Amino acid sequence: MSGDVAVIVSCTKRKIWDDDPSAPRRVRAADAYTGPLFKLARKFVERKNLPWYIVSAKYGLIRPEDEIENYDVHISRSSLSPEALRAQAVRLSLTRFKKVIVLAGTRYAELVRKALEPLGIRVETPLAGLPIGRMLRRLKEMIEGQTKLDAFLGSP
Repeated sequence: MSGDVAVIVSCTKRKIWDDDPSAPRRVRAADAYTGPLFKLARKFVERKNLPWYIVSAKYGLIRPEDEIENYDVHISRSSLSPEALRAQAVRLSLTRFKKVIVLAGTRYAELVRKALEPLGIRVETPLAGLPIGRMLRRLKEMIEGQTKLDAFLGSP
């Protein structure tokens, strides 16, 4: 059941301030990230009408409507820990979901897995381990319905 499923999308280096230096100092997280991976992942969750969250190297788990400021922190230099993400997940009530699909590369996917699995949440990572070009292609297939989503959206 898709009501038991949420999606976590990773942040991207490219942000609105790179494209528009006059953008407000704080913007909704959903509007802040402008990288191709984020844009396609957002399109996927919005088309499927799934609840979604963002994992950010600076902020951790955030909601799309949360306002953020510009930053430049890469996951490899981030101080995020599975324990910190787990606490955020509890605060954001992600424990109400039986399954979380993580649309992110391997580092983010594994960080989220380590954070959520101890809470009894099944974590699916359909993009982990893929180079960026294949990630984008897989997301396009998911959006267009060419990739079978039963494994991701079906029963936990």
